[in-house]
Amino acid sequence: MSEQFTSDRTSSNRTGVTLMNNQVGHVVAQLMEQKGEVTVQELPAMSRVDGVRKSDFDFAGIAEALGWAEFGNDDF
Repeated sequence: MSEQFTSDRTSSNRTGVTLMNNQVGHVVAQLMEQKGEVTVQELPAMSRVDGVRKSDFDFAGIAEALGWAEFGNDDF
């Protein structure tokens, strides 16, 4: 097993989400990557977005980037 997929139960002080590798997930990952203290890891079928202490998602900014009127939790 590679180091990338090992288990570690100690606190990392990081929080994040795993996004599907689709149009919405790609846009959200790109926007989050522009923020400080956020890392995005691209995997074959998903993107992992992690921030230090917390991850804030600007739903209005995501909606604008997608060309949508609004964006919410159910759009993830």
